[in-house]
Amino acid sequence: MKIRPFPSRSALVFGGTAAWGLLLVSCVLVNRTVLMPPSIPGATFVGSKDCTQCHEDITRAFDSATHAKLMTPGDSRKEMGCEACHGPGEKHVNERRTLQTDPAQNGPPAYDLINPSKLDHRRSSEVCGQCHGAYILRPDQSMRFATNGPAYRPGDRLFQTRYEVKHPRVDPRPERVADYRRNPDFFREQWWDDGTILAGGREFNGLAASKCFTRGTLGCATCHTMHGPDPDDQLKPAGATPQSCITCHTEPRFKDQISEHTHHLKESEGSNCLNCHMPHTTYALFKAIRSHQIESPSNERLSRYGTPNACNLCHLDKTLAWTRDNLFVQYGQKRYPLTAEQERTSAGALWMLQGNAAQRVIAAWHSGWKPALQTSGTNWMTPIQAQLLSDDYAVIRRVVSGALAKSPDFDAPAYDFMASTERLRGTTQQVLQKWLESGRPKQRTGPAVLIGPDGTWNKAELESLLGKRDQRSITIQE
Repeated sequence: MKIRPFPSRSALVFGGTAAWGLLLVSCVLVNRTVLMPPSIPGATFVGSKDCTQCHEDITRAFDSATHAKLMTPGDSRKEMGCEACHGPGEKHVNERRTLQTDPAQNGPPAYDLINPSKLDHRRSSEVCGQCHGAYILRPDQSMRFATNGPAYRPGDRLFQTRYEVKHPRVDPRPERVADYRRNPDFFREQWWDDGTILAGGREFNGLAASKCFTRGTLGCATCHTMHGPDPDDQLKPAGATPQSCITCHTEPRFKDQISEHTHHLKESEGSNCLNCHMPHTTYALFKAIRSHQIESPSNERLSRYGTPNACNLCHLDKTLAWTRDNLFVQYGQKRYPLTAEQERTSAGALWMLQGNAAQRVIAAWHSGWKPALQTSGTNWMTPIQAQLLSDDYAVIRRVVSGALAKSPDFDAPAYDFMASTERLRGTTQQVLQKWLESGRPKQRTGPAVLIGPDGTWNKAELESLLGKRDQRSITIQE
């Protein structure tokens, strides 16, 4: 599928959270990745005023009279630079230079850098959390940051100078509830309603809410390394495998007898710890990324809060009722009531057609995820995916076009996700027509996937679900 290059014109976005003070949340400098309501002019754009706090020379000071940048020698912490993780290096560099010119000075270093891997899991993870977290500066630190940059240095306690923002479903103390009530819109840009992370760049908040972190010793460095071969997720070789889990969870039911725990074949995706306990429910950079909250699938969250669950993100062709009943039978979880559509329509169809923009973008990405394609079949999804090619949200159009391009049995046409509304709707119709004319056998049929026994799609039911779409305005502030 051909995608037009991004336009060069972009706009800076200044979020409506000034009442909270300076919000230190990591943002994205890649054009057109932030999901914003289409009602906002120029809603596909680049970054915000907060981006430079992680993606620029964030310890540069500013002259208050001229607003000119003033360099702080030896402390120009750039994105992913050495000093961001190891602390200021000027003394370290000067000491090493002295040794080169005068070997007689050789001896134990008087000053050395911080090695996060030698810190405890909490302090080490806070090094990552300085960028991968949601928090605000404490009042006494705000002006200091404006003139001198952050006071935090690797190895310090991060929350001596910052106030970590926590969803009240994760931390129900009165002050957290009060935070939410003061600014619910901010929370809904970062978290799902059940308190799990929605927006990318909040991985530390998710991890810090997990029992593996609070009761165990799991930290960022357990799975990630900044100096490995993986430039995308910076994972260690075993970081994306269950090996990171069974180091602590050594019981037979998590290793040799895992099928008894997962109710899936041992080597299947359903027995991969990460797929069940770290599902891809966070949006960032045109894709879904794994939740770092490390929780089990839950009937309560499935029915009450609308957060996509791990089971149906793989079994897109199954209903939420199917998942609810299996969690009851296999794990004894309470059954909660569901709507008529949730009882009879597959979760994949429901999220992509009737769901809000957050549900749509997550489900759209999974409609091109290899494990989901292998488990759920592929060809039945095309009429549903086609509706998202003309979605109001540009990000959703971009994501679903990438998913369609991965379909092994569909030749998608050239597509411009920033085309006019008329052209987008034309592409939707073109895709539907090609699907009807393909003559390929449908891997799934039945009311749940809106495909009749003759292989045609249930247009009336599809349009009915579209007519009930959750049109709540959604912003995902990466």
